[in-house]
Amino acid sequence: MQNLTYAGIGARTLQDEGRGTITAIAQLLAQHDFVVHSGAAEGADQTFSTAALDQGGTAVLHLPWRKHADDYLAGLSEDQLEHVDVRVLESKRNRRDQEAFASVDQHHPVADDLSWGARLLHARNYRILVPSENEPVKFCVALPSVVKGKAVGGTMQGIRIAKQLGIPVVRLDQLSRQRALDEVRARAGVGGLWS
Repeated sequence: MQNLTYAGIGARTLQDEGRGTITAIAQLLAQHDFVVHSGAAEGADQTFSTAALDQGGTAVLHLPWRKHADDYLAGLSEDQLEHVDVRVLESKRNRRDQEAFASVDQHHPVADDLSWGARLLHARNYRILVPSENEPVKFCVALPSVVKGKAVGGTMQGIRIAKQLGIPVVRLDQLSRQRALDEVRARAGVGGLWS
């Protein structure tokens, strides 16, 4: 069975160009039956999910705790909600969530200094990238925050995990919209925007 999943992660604050690129990518992939896995955070995560849902696609939202995305979910239509799968971390109750929490210690530069809430947010990155046991997403599309020319923030944690797991990452902060679309098409094995 073909893996038609990808992770859509990124900054909470988006410029219009980034929002437009994410929307084009999510719509393209939804047209080809790809399922987006995201964290439902404001900004990039919600843009990936909403654009996919608007195109008739499916979004799997990985939440660090139950009420994390209540406002976002309340703003979706009934039709969109039929295509949303919400998954919540179980706070180390099962092996998969234990792996997610272990990824924080393994990949975060100051893991010992993180609050419990921050640990949950970072553990969620692993679940977005490995949504099913032993089956990671096909690739990850990421738009990290860039401060003074350096990519920073929680998205970088997701990128570090993806690289360690061998998941290809399309970094939108390093590509023009056209180059990003071309790379996503190649990773997904699909043609042009309206093919």
